[in-house]
Amino acid sequence: MKQYVVILTGGNCLIGEESKRKFPPKLKVVHRFGFATTRVVTATTREEACKLAIEAAYRELKDSNEIRIINDASNPPSFEIDEITEYEIGEKIDATNKGFTFFPEEPTSTVQ
Repeated sequence: MKQYVVILTGGNCLIGEESKRKFPPKLKVVHRFGFATTRVVTATTREEACKLAIEAAYRELKDSNEIRIINDASNPPSFEIDEITEYEIGEKIDATNKGFTFFPEEPTSTVQ
């Protein structure tokens, strides 16, 4: 087993919020964001490390109390591996293992 630092980027992350306007009612503002994140995982292969890192990031996106992801199963966020670095178990790793840096992908839209 080895430890891996996996840097991921992604896109198509739909974040919704209720409009603060009083009219029209139930107007939802949808923002499409891309993101970058780092995950540290323990795995036997680089391929397994990539899979585990994507699963961990996706789980954090879905379960977050800070942001509201509104993607449905037919249109999930996308993930790409930007970089993967291998470390020995116990070797000091200077990397965060949670959180996201978001950036706008395209203009905001509104949906009723």
